[in-house]
Amino acid sequence: MSDDVLGRVRDAGYTAVGFGVLAVQRLQVQRRQLTKELGRKVGGRAALGRVVRQAEKVVDPLLDGVERRLPKPASTYFHQARAVGRIVERTLLPR
Repeated sequence: MSDDVLGRVRDAGYTAVGFGVLAVQRLQVQRRQLTKELGRKVGGRAALGRVVRQAEKVVDPLLDGVERRLPKPASTYFHQARAVGRIVERTLLPR
């Protein structure tokens, strides 16, 4: 392959990863808003924390599968985004 084609493929990959990062950031904002709203509906942060832990038992294995199937650079960013999400969760919700 020529350098031009490789450069375009690399740029497309970076663009895809960038859109993925933006999507994760947007999801985090929506998650914070949802946390506030659900916290009011389910009886506070402690109750919401229990609901979130139950949901994680279902969602985490699915995300693990997605992460394993991604190409290495995207997988690394996906893993980092999930780690940030766990930090935010621990900050917002009690265990």
